[in-house]
Amino acid sequence: MTQQTVDHHIAKTLFKDMGWRGLRSLQNNAYSEIRVGKNTLLTAGTASGKTEAALLPVLSLLMEDEKLFNSQTPVMLYCAPLKALINDIYSRIKKLTARTGLTTYCWHGDVSAAEKKEALQSASIIVTTPESIEGMLISGKIDQDHFFKNLRFILIDELHALINGPRGAQLASLIERLNAISQYDLQKIAMSATIGNPDEVLQWIQGGSQRETVHVDDSKSGKKMLMIRKKSLEQLLADVNRMLATKGKGIIFTASKQEAEILNHFFVRKGVRCLLHHGSIGKQIREEMEDTFKNNPDFKLMVATTTLEMGIDIGDVAYVFFYSVPRSAASFMQRLGRAGRKTGIAKSLIYVNTELENEKKLMNEHLHLFANIQLLIDNTVEPIDMIDFYPQILAHQIIAMTLSKGTLHFNDLSILKNAYSFKGIGHQELGILIQSMNKEGYISVRGEEIRMGHIGNNLFSGSGIGEFVSVFDAGKTYQVLHGKKEIGQIHYATISSQKKLEGGNFSQRFILAGKAWKVVQSDPFKKTLQVVPTEKGVKPMWLGKSVGIAGRFADAAKRFVLQPQYPENIVVDDDVMEALMESTDKLRLTVSEESAYTVQMVSRKRSLDMKVYTYAGEIKNMLYSFLIPEFFDCVKTVKYDWRSVWFKSFQGIEMEDFFRWVEALDFDTFEQILSEKLKEESKKIGELIFQDRFADLVDERVLIKAFIKIFWDRLEKAEPTLKTQLA
Repeated sequence: MTQQTVDHHIAKTLFKDMGWRGLRSLQNNAYSEIRVGKNTLLTAGTASGKTEAALLPVLSLLMEDEKLFNSQTPVMLYCAPLKALINDIYSRIKKLTARTGLTTYCWHGDVSAAEKKEALQSASIIVTTPESIEGMLISGKIDQDHFFKNLRFILIDELHALINGPRGAQLASLIERLNAISQYDLQKIAMSATIGNPDEVLQWIQGGSQRETVHVDDSKSGKKMLMIRKKSLEQLLADVNRMLATKGKGIIFTASKQEAEILNHFFVRKGVRCLLHHGSIGKQIREEMEDTFKNNPDFKLMVATTTLEMGIDIGDVAYVFFYSVPRSAASFMQRLGRAGRKTGIAKSLIYVNTELENEKKLMNEHLHLFANIQLLIDNTVEPIDMIDFYPQILAHQIIAMTLSKGTLHFNDLSILKNAYSFKGIGHQELGILIQSMNKEGYISVRGEEIRMGHIGNNLFSGSGIGEFVSVFDAGKTYQVLHGKKEIGQIHYATISSQKKLEGGNFSQRFILAGKAWKVVQSDPFKKTLQVVPTEKGVKPMWLGKSVGIAGRFADAAKRFVLQPQYPENIVVDDDVMEALMESTDKLRLTVSEESAYTVQMVSRKRSLDMKVYTYAGEIKNMLYSFLIPEFFDCVKTVKYDWRSVWFKSFQGIEMEDFFRWVEALDFDTFEQILSEKLKEESKKIGELIFQDRFADLVDERVLIKAFIKIFWDRLEKAEPTLKTQLA
């Protein structure tokens, strides 16, 4: 593609105003596929130009089509997972379209009613979240059939951050609903970092579209220098000071918001100019941090969580520091990709504990490091867990469509059948789901029509709409305000833990957004805290559900232990190498080259303590914990983690018999065995796999079927090691 093939208004902005010298291979390759109308998955590293690769052909097509160009309603939706990313994308689209006459608006919870009113009158492009799309589709203030009739494109940024949870199921549904309203077969362009299972992701993108769906990949990355250092605040401070003596800027990535606040507090006390970025900091403060980091040369250090993994433009970063080892290769590679985007100068440092009182915790941390190194060598990441049986979100969407239309006919539900997340749900399960929702009062079924039920209507009273459109569980949070300015959000646990410690006259002091605050007024109904600055505060808490370790990540850790290798671009400090080698020696007792599992056994007087190391990942080991007592009568309670299962047995057993039995199971037997067992464990399973807020909408029988389907898929799709795949 040359400058002349891009619309000349956009080309002028690119090459004259923005100083572009040419287009990258990803942008050229994507252009030709998108121009001919194909749904497209673009995969490449952070800051590789994916956004422009998607936008340039789409914007050019909009400029060429007189009807689309002159539309007074949206012709393109750009969907992203984070408000901070949305605001950044909004600015980039505004800049690209400055000479075109196309109008772009943001639409999310922080956008004012006045701006949304303008968007309703004249938006060509809306940059938004899945929750906000849902809000538009159920709003009584919007004529959906009119507003979305000219919608032609939907672009999805950072797809990997959306697709495998409840938001992904919601988004898949929303796309089908929008497609039913629009006069066009929506063309979908999705952008992502490296994806471990692109063929399945292409099926999710395809949905009910009649368009061909293709993958354009440019995710093969060069070798970046990675230094592995001993974890200590003193070592981190010394490395940061060395960075500050150069011209480069750096990001310290943390494992949690709490760790980010603590590290920021540490650097401020040491006199280091440090900025802070995470999802619970107020919009205005967060944007000020981004702007300062990008444009003020006096601020060269940012402490951040996942919010800066994604493609927010914060200028050139030369250093990336990992103060905690990521539990996911996808996250690790996203963060690595933050360094050297413009200059090519990139240094990454990861800090690892060399000694801990808790040996299990130390071994886990070292194994996480080993898995990341192995998958970095393999140049791949974990596959995204694709769920095609998601009854909770189907129930949610039936309610949402009923609210939107007033009266829903059974035939209208066919709109949702093409969404990937519901492909595994049959007529029988759908019938049980609707009967249960009708019985519980969420909907009211009369003949072939569905209306809102009395309980369903209650979901939308007060602030219910806002809570309903957000399908993931954010926990109990309070909005923290200093006057009218939002400082951020804090979990209720931060306050309740102080009550327990200090009694009735507790002070309610905490740090948030890099400063200490004291609560002067609390409104539990509005969930707000009014605060004033103070000198000291306790570390804040945010309680959330952690994502389980994936099977490919676990297998990579095992493969590294069997054959440790540190490529020349990975430099390990001597004291760290000594600790890692010591861990490797101990861990070799848990792995085998000949077998997929290793058994350790300790004889007691009346029983055997058995530990079976599978390195199969959290979900598969959970499944084994259910099946082992079913196969062995002498085993009663089985516990598990991501790499092992352990239990007491009252007689000698052979695990080989168990794994041979599992391999020979047919689905009917598997379903029969698990049906009763899963009723006892449904809450725990739901929290690990689904992480949504709507299990109560679903009949238990259907929920159990969903769990069985997911576990069966784990057996059916038993991944070979990557070595086998590459061979």
